[in-house]
Amino acid sequence: GTVKIQITSDEFGVLPEFSHAFEILEYEGSLTYSGAGETRSGRVSLKRTGLETATLAGPLVLTRVATNRLHQFTVGESHLTNEVGEVVPVSLGELERDPDYSMDYFGALSLLNGDPATPEPDYELFYIGIDDPNDTDGDGIPDLTDDLQAPPPAPRLEVRRTASGLELVVTSEVGAEFTLEHASRLAADEWIEDRRVTIKSVPEILAVPLGPQEERYFRLRWP
Repeated sequence: GTVKIQITSDEFGVLPEFSHAFEILEYEGSLTYSGAGETRSGRVSLKRTGLETATLAGPLVLTRVATNRLHQFTVGESHLTNEVGEVVPVSLGELERDPDYSMDYFGALSLLNGDPATPEPDYELFYIGIDDPNDTDGDGIPDLTDDLQAPPPAPRLEVRRTASGLELVVTSEVGAEFTLEHASRLAADEWIEDRRVTIKSVPEILAVPLGPQEERYFRLRWP
């Protein structure tokens, strides 16, 4: 587009109009990340809107802000690479989560030089928005900034017949939480939640009343 600037001076009056051409770049793509502590190790893969041969890709380190760690994080120094292999340094960035935003997170990202092919630094400031559909614990906070818990070790489930039914013997770490499910046959859509199980002692023994001719399958699921 074109921007026109006209300055009025107390001494010289209305000065001549200046016209400048400008271009706003927009990129779209994906962010993958891992980690469950204060830092998420991420990687972006972006394509320029309207010119998909122009790309930016590389790592980003995302660190939660201590005072508002569930809703805000910073982007640390890093280096992205464009479509011709030129390095595009990332200086810093800050994003936050707000219900008034159209995306889950929104903020600014600063590049030292957005187009290394030109002689002067340019395209230094970008606004960035991120949508994260992942919400493992269902608390409404995306996994990107949520307090994530590592899954407990896989439990061992043994079944013993008793006079009144079954005993399920669960071996896992104390404090681990699972959902016990049962089904009358092994089909993906047949599993029904039986109860929530918190391991209080090892092993944890669960009594399951069962008729003499009744058959069931059992499994433990986390979370």
